[in-house]
Amino acid sequence: MKAAVDKQAANQSEFFAIRHYLVLGLILCLFAALIGRAYYLQIVDQAFLADQGKQRQIRTIQTPAYRGAIFDRYGSPLAISTPVDSVWVNPGEILLNLDALKSVVKKLDLNYRSTVAMLKEKADKEFIYLKRQLEPEMARSVAEGIRGVYLQREYNR
Repeated sequence: MKAAVDKQAANQSEFFAIRHYLVLGLILCLFAALIGRAYYLQIVDQAFLADQGKQRQIRTIQTPAYRGAIFDRYGSPLAISTPVDSVWVNPGEILLNLDALKSVVKKLDLNYRSTVAMLKEKADKEFIYLKRQLEPEMARSVAEGIRGVYLQREYNR
């Protein structure tokens, strides 16, 4: 009887040892798979994932909004926003073509010398308003086809 108990204990001990090594092997395999996946994501696929992250986070969305119309209780408009354009220039571009600048300044009824002096003083900038809140037709005729002269839509009450 004692021999049968010893044999059963030996079998049980051997079973626990096998189970112990099997579980340990499974844990080591999972740990190796985890390390392999981390290596793949951080080393092999790093450029793709960094690009995808930037695409999801860095966005420039312009939401143009203007003031709505205000009506009295009878539905008559009290205040309405009308579109106007502002003329702005890039000094680095417009100073290369002084003839075009002269025609722009003449159409806007500005002093040519003071405008050129201001543009030369701020030549390191990329954005300077020349005149704001012009009628859209007038602004389009000023900026039409001239490199370095741009329009920005605004609204006036």
